[in-house]
Amino acid sequence: DIKYCPNHPDTLLACAWDDITPGDLVKSTNGGANWALISGYIHNDMTEIAFNHSNSNVVYVSGDGKITKSTNYGDSWISSFNGLPSNLGCYCVAIDPFNPQTLLTSNDNGIYRSADNGQNWSQIFNTACRRIVFHPNIPGIAAAITFSPYKILFSTNSGLNWSDSTAAFPGNNMIDLVFCKYDNNLYVASST
Repeated sequence: DIKYCPNHPDTLLACAWDDITPGDLVKSTNGGANWALISGYIHNDMTEIAFNHSNSNVVYVSGDGKITKSTNYGDSWISSFNGLPSNLGCYCVAIDPFNPQTLLTSNDNGIYRSADNGQNWSQIFNTACRRIVFHPNIPGIAAAITFSPYKILFSTNSGLNWSDSTAAFPGNNMIDLVFCKYDNNLYVASST
């Protein structure tokens, strides 16, 4: 994954799974021209980065170490996974842009939600999900993709409840999704 800092667009963080690199977390402060290794992030394999848009010093990373959090722009990291299964990593992490204390993550057991900045997590859906996103313009709206069977889930209350919105989708094996902030549509990519 690669994300830019909302308050400093020339600053980017990138993370990798260990089959691509040694699973490094790196930072660029010049638009990606140069990168520096960040240390102390507790993961060997990382899947996603999420910046808090209200306070860009706060960053979350998901992966084999579940969820880790930095409150100082990546200089140091703490575990942030009370309530998550001890034997599973996390596929993603998403921050509600309208209520940044609310986060969503997923693993093979389902979707988990935190209402306290990632300190505590509760399972809210029991199907494994590969990706979760919040809508950037409309409060409370979130979408997710489940694994086998592949489904598109939709929430109107910041991930508390989910409904199946797959019926009209023309493809199979959904691999990614994103809300567009310019037209408010949900775009879903699939392999077929």
